[in-house]
Amino acid sequence: MYYVESVETRVGPQRQKFSLRQAFPWFGTLGAREAVAEQEAWAAYRRFQAEKLKLAFDVRKAYSEYYLLGRRIEIAMSTLDLLHGWESIGRTRFETGQSGRTTLLVIFMFRAG
Repeated sequence: MYYVESVETRVGPQRQKFSLRQAFPWFGTLGAREAVAEQEAWAAYRRFQAEKLKLAFDVRKAYSEYYLLGRRIEIAMSTLDLLHGWESIGRTRFETGQSGRTTLLVIFMFRAG
C-alpha cells in the first residue's frame, strides 16, 4: 500500500506499509465444510459401489450368454450327427430298393442346405 501523502508517525514519516493478514473462519464454517466433504465422499463411495455391481452384472450376463451359446452349439452338433445317421439310413434304403426317389431328394436337400 502506497500513501499519496506521507503519514506522520512518532518514528517519522511513513511512505509505504506492508502487512500480513490471517483470516479465521466464521463459527460453524469448518464443521459445514467437513459435512460437505463427508457427503461427497459417501456419494463417491456409492458411485463406486454402483459401478462395481454393474460390472458384476455385466460379467454374469456375458457368462450366461457364453454358456447358452455353447449349449446351442452342442445341440446343433448332436442334431447334425443325427441327420448324418438318417442320411446313411436313407442311402442304404434307396440302394437296397426299399424306398423311392423321394428319399434321395431329401438326402440331396440335406446336403445342399
